[in-house]
Amino acid sequence: MISDCPFCKKQVEGSPINKREASLLKSAYKFYSSLALPIPLVGSYIGGKVYDLFYSPEEWYHRFFCPNCKCSWIATENHPEQKTGGNKSLITIFIDNSFVIGLMEHNLYMIQTTENNIVSNTIIYKKGDDIKVNRYINETSSSSDKQFKRIQLNEGMFVGETFNNLPNGWGILFQRDGYMWYGKWEDGRKNGIGGLCDFDGSEFKVGIWKNNIMII
Repeated sequence: MISDCPFCKKQVEGSPINKREASLLKSAYKFYSSLALPIPLVGSYIGGKVYDLFYSPEEWYHRFFCPNCKCSWIATENHPEQKTGGNKSLITIFIDNSFVIGLMEHNLYMIQTTENNIVSNTIIYKKGDDIKVNRYINETSSSSDKQFKRIQLNEGMFVGETFNNLPNGWGILFQRDGYMWYGKWEDGRKNGIGGLCDFDGSEFKVGIWKNNIMII
């Protein structure tokens, strides 16, 4: 089975996964989806689209890994346009040109929807007891000078908020070593809360980062 990378569109051949692994993944994503349902925008997006992926227990699941972006996802033969990615720590969901990326334990979400050639990006995060929302239409914000972009860095591909073509704000980095880092950036460096995890989630750490180094 062939599937297009959600980010760079490279065609990747997948490998079948066994029913036990598929069952565990379905249970995990259903659980994560239920956690996200109370969150504005994220809940309605997930509730309306993602559950379709799990309706048929007889579907054959395939795992994909993009050698360019280092991102991973799972799709089925009957629903190739619906892709779930990430791992037990960082959930990623792709449907056509739309996606949700969530570090749910820390209430960080990134959403992209595409309709009538208009690309909308939304960043949702908690600041104290308040839920904050940053919105971008075709990469542009109406409330700040930041843009939402994809940038190729030396470490890998960055997707998220930028200023002067550098990561600034919330974003995810698909590193060339296969790790993913999602969190707060400042002037092209990891600064603030962030989570680093490997391909299958067996290695995962969340903390406070300063100038690309985890300090707490």
